[in-house]
Amino acid sequence: RDVAALNAIGDKEWPAEINAIATGLRPAGSRIGTPLGLVVGGDITDDGGGQITEPSEGTQLLQFSQRYQQGMGPDRVHVPVYVGLGNHDLDQNGPPHHVDWYRREMRDYVEVN
Repeated sequence: RDVAALNAIGDKEWPAEINAIATGLRPAGSRIGTPLGLVVGGDITDDGGGQITEPSEGTQLLQFSQRYQQGMGPDRVHVPVYVGLGNHDLDQNGPPHHVDWYRREMRDYVEVN
């Protein structure tokens, strides 16, 4: 549902009012149009890799990237997706012998996308 709603936003109109209060938007009443992209600001998961502290175990990030992947068809976002990762996406305390834990987590995300 959420991907379908994102893909349909361009056919909606800018609101003139929200909860009976004027928005003051200059383009109010006109069509929104196709977005240039979707920006996601981070904290897209509870714990990027799930609950297991192992390198390359990024199941929640993988789920997110599969769901919000750009592409054609009803199950894909039809505009570019720009993802920023937040502290919840990389917040596991890695094992002491992995001094570059967070760098590996970030690399894992980039590699699966």
